[in-house]
Amino acid sequence: MSERPVIFLAFANSSKESAYLAELTKEADEIYTILHDRADMAQSDYTLHWDQESSLEKLAEWLGKFENRVVLFHFAGHADNDKIFLTSGEAKSKGIARLLADQKNLKLVFLNGCSTKDQVVTLLSLGVPAVIATARPVNDKTASFFANILYKNLEKGKTLKQSFDKAVAVAEADDKEVETYRSISWDEDAIDDKGGFPWGLYVNEAEGSDEKNSVLNWMLPQAGSDDDEAEPYTPNVALDTVLDEMVKWDPALESEITNQRTQEKIGPLERLDLIVASFPWPIGSQIRILLADTKDMKRASVARFAQMLQTYQSVSRFICYAMVAQLWDEIRKKKAFKALITKVQNMISLPGEDEVFAFDYLQLALEIYQAFLNEKIDLFLEKRDQKGKKIEDEVAVLLTGLSKEGDPAQKLWAYFEGIKKETQLSTLKKNIEENFLDKNLIRKCPECERNLSEILKKTAFLVRYHLINVKEIDVNKFRDENLSFVHYLDRLHASNSSYFEGRTRPKNLESFTDSRSVLLVKSDSYLDEHKMDKNLNLSPLVIDRHTFERKKGTETPHIYLYSHASKKAVFYDSVDFNMFDPKTTGDISLEIAMDDDEVFPEMKTQFRFLLRDFEIDS
Repeated sequence: MSERPVIFLAFANSSKESAYLAELTKEADEIYTILHDRADMAQSDYTLHWDQESSLEKLAEWLGKFENRVVLFHFAGHADNDKIFLTSGEAKSKGIARLLADQKNLKLVFLNGCSTKDQVVTLLSLGVPAVIATARPVNDKTASFFANILYKNLEKGKTLKQSFDKAVAVAEADDKEVETYRSISWDEDAIDDKGGFPWGLYVNEAEGSDEKNSVLNWMLPQAGSDDDEAEPYTPNVALDTVLDEMVKWDPALESEITNQRTQEKIGPLERLDLIVASFPWPIGSQIRILLADTKDMKRASVARFAQMLQTYQSVSRFICYAMVAQLWDEIRKKKAFKALITKVQNMISLPGEDEVFAFDYLQLALEIYQAFLNEKIDLFLEKRDQKGKKIEDEVAVLLTGLSKEGDPAQKLWAYFEGIKKETQLSTLKKNIEENFLDKNLIRKCPECERNLSEILKKTAFLVRYHLINVKEIDVNKFRDENLSFVHYLDRLHASNSSYFEGRTRPKNLESFTDSRSVLLVKSDSYLDEHKMDKNLNLSPLVIDRHTFERKKGTETPHIYLYSHASKKAVFYDSVDFNMFDPKTTGDISLEIAMDDDEVFPEMKTQFRFLLRDFEIDS
């Protein structure tokens, strides 16, 4: 349709006092209020036609003007099995049905009057896809209430079937005791209110199952939501380009892109596996979810959009926590960063998941980075040559651009933080939980993946680092030998997109690091056979739960990112799940009571040191 679709709302009340419907005006006003915002937008989703005194003449005139544009027709007023009452008098249902059937794009007719079920047969036989009608008389207040619930759910992005089911459930739970009915027969003997639920959703059974499902899954139109207007989208194509950027930082990856036996380039799936395996697990695990062979991840969907947003959030939190970890080291050297301490206090003291979702982690990372530059402090995330001379600040690829007006990095940052402000966490979770087909979010999937890929390219320098979990450190001293320290390590990277390596290896070193801690280690230091001194301790902002539990069967690491805290507990998010998806099952979050010293005592000690050094009351 080249012109906007039309939602046609027709209301007709009786002039007779005994038949006047007191709730009808309220119903008209409420439905208009629910639907009119999207009709008033600069790029309107639809045209809203609203007639509170509908006559047969006006009905015919406007249906003619809106030729083939009406997608939903709603009538509310007095009715019976073969007629509806308009302000001009009764109108036979067969004639009204023929007028409506001429609208070739009509999807739904809602006859919100008494006993309109008999009109369904005619409407369906003339090709109307779906009709909501009543099997018996309905009271005025319940009819208004039912319509209100149905349209609220349609406006939220629910399908026709979902909206109808929700309205039925709410109406059945609500008891509206009134005496006024929407029947044209006002003989009390004609009103039998002892039957089943009055409203029914009727779909043309002559259509095939696919067509029927399409009707039941119909939603209110959205601007640009027609299939021919939607941007073509193949998931993960943009993500594939991240690997080329990784090769620039670590040329050794080039050998993994080529099959050493056949000398042929690896395929798309293998390339994506390599991306997952090359990022630290808190980031790689989130990309892995995007590659899952599930219905929602193989297409543009609300769940996929939410997962891309979660991946951005994981990237920004990981970079921020690395910068905070180095800031902590500098503070322990007695360097003063009063302003930054306050900023970190705000992050650590976030009270809940909504605040975590809204918090701008890259802003804090940027401010720490700029303070380090001003104080001439060497960054941990920097590249040096073999002689130790600094070549470049690797993290600057991302953070420097954030402060430059018009820089691509700043635009990417603004894009994702803007989405977080527009999309409340509770709304996003509800969309996924109740299978809302929010086409506005679905249409954003191609752009969101392109922007996520660009963010990942700007963090591709992480391929030069290893994320290491130090479980235990044993001390060895033999006669005529120097003291040595056996570190039991897990490398926290995937071996491919579906398998997390998680094998503990002993490594004998000349110096010790930190026990039960997650370290970010430069590649050359990790490969050194004698020492692993180029490391940054990320704990307790990043922890391995199983290291602290030390129970049989918990050898495989389970990594968590710090989330928020209360006076009594500390909360962490598992990196293995989409925290935005309420349907996810498993240990998606971890709550650690601070007053129970028998649970994770070493982790709590680390966290109390963090609170102490950042001057936070515990």
